[in-house]
Amino acid sequence: MEEEWDVATLEQRLAGDFNLHLPISTWLSEDHTLDQEKLLQRIQAAHQEAYHQKESQVSPDIMRQFEKGVMLQTLDTCWREHLAAMDYLRQGIHLRGYAQKNPKQEYKRESFELFAQLIDKINYDVVSALCKFEVKVE
Repeated sequence: MEEEWDVATLEQRLAGDFNLHLPISTWLSEDHTLDQEKLLQRIQAAHQEAYHQKESQVSPDIMRQFEKGVMLQTLDTCWREHLAAMDYLRQGIHLRGYAQKNPKQEYKRESFELFAQLIDKINYDVVSALCKFEVKVE
């Protein structure tokens, strides 16, 4: 529901996490037909435009190398955290038997949830890092 939208928090999160300073409240007051899908499209278009501006300041080869480096660094960090979480899960999974649950099935379910969270975290962190960097050319 449009009345339940927290536009101020959305603007703050976009500015803090993705370095996008967008006048979303102004967009909503000017265009009353703006729904969730159209708003998402506008935000994505603004993000693509900002990213293309950064990309135009350096060569595409340098940009791809930077993207690759950010992706590998983020993947490495998140994978280490995931392995630690899996080890912690493995150590405590036997306690599920006390709750009359099959520990093997619980381990499969929870490990899949951890993996899904890993993929989401990698995607979020990579996009956030690529949005936050600034190109300074001498």
